[in-house]
Amino acid sequence: MALKLRDKVKIVVMTFPIVRPALALVYEWVADLRRVGIIVQKDIEKSITLYVRSAMLGSIDSAFKLGLITDNGLGVSPDYKTAFRWYSQAAVKGHEKAQHNVALMYYHGEGVKKDQAQAAAWCKRAALQGLAEAQYNLGMMYELGEGVPIDNFEAARWYINAARRGVADAQNNLSLMYLEGRGVEKNSEEAIRWLRSAAEQGCVQAGQNLALMLEEGRELPQNIAAAAGWRRKVRSLRQKNRSS
Repeated sequence: MALKLRDKVKIVVMTFPIVRPALALVYEWVADLRRVGIIVQKDIEKSITLYVRSAMLGSIDSAFKLGLITDNGLGVSPDYKTAFRWYSQAAVKGHEKAQHNVALMYYHGEGVKKDQAQAAAWCKRAALQGLAEAQYNLGMMYELGEGVPIDNFEAARWYINAARRGVADAQNNLSLMYLEGRGVEKNSEEAIRWLRSAAEQGCVQAGQNLALMLEEGRELPQNIAAAAGWRRKVRSLRQKNRSS
């Protein structure tokens, strides 16, 4: 009896383990095409099957994509437990975005029992790899004492890392720490610099803070017209956020 193609592939993989990474990439590539319907007909179920084969051959990117698909319900019903399992498979092998998503699932108790200590631990692993969003969230955890002891110095450290990578919310929080001298030496110039950067990126809270400071003449020369301009921008951003 002639062997099916799938059986032949299994024999090759078992006989020559060195082909596993290459085959995993091929499965992932075809899965990507199937998922979005490029070159081949769009088929979410087939793409998931291919991602699973790729992940079982060791592809952490495929495991992460399976996490995204099942987490966000992309063509399938959301399944947080399955998403957590796939994210974890990629996270333990060093995938920084998967590590961050594992942290978020522990933080919110989605697909796994809520555990802020685990959330902070996984967030730190992603932050140490340079993931800006994880650095911001880790800063928040240190500032609020969620999963870790309150530590303004650590909070400021991680906000600085995220702020330098352009995270507007981190820039806003860092500006407040400079204004109050928490975790960093009090520095009005640095506070205003980061506050403006955050506001110009569309951070609503930063825009509100900047408008208030201009109205009251705190840390900046009083400028009612400029304050009104920022108020208008904030209203526009809120309307945009509500409609999106």
